[in-house]
Amino acid sequence: MSRRKPGEIPRHNVLVIGLGVFGSSVAETLVSLGHEVLGVDEDPDVVARFAPRLTSVVEADGAIFEALQQLGAGDFTRGLVAVGDLEASVLAASNLIDLGVDQVWAKALSDRHATILQRLGVH
Repeated sequence: MSRRKPGEIPRHNVLVIGLGVFGSSVAETLVSLGHEVLGVDEDPDVVARFAPRLTSVVEADGAIFEALQQLGAGDFTRGLVAVGDLEASVLAASNLIDLGVDQVWAKALSDRHATILQRLGVH
């Protein structure tokens, strides 16, 4: 087991669902800080655009439990849900929690959405 040097930032593997403006910005920042990032988006053009900029990118629907399970989402220490649809956001966050992701964050679209996410256990 390697030890961190004083002041060194711990590295994590992060799953980012939704590579719109917010999700892609967070994903690229995390990569620039040395974290491993798997980006997930339904749009093949978005996947192709971010393939050279993130650790890995796949075309998949984060609202589908089996899709995330096949991607090995449960092996990630952190997950970010950054999709712009309330139902898809809640489903994706719930899927990550059910798969055992240690910390799940999500972009809330409204105060009510934030309340629902918090009740699910989203950080």
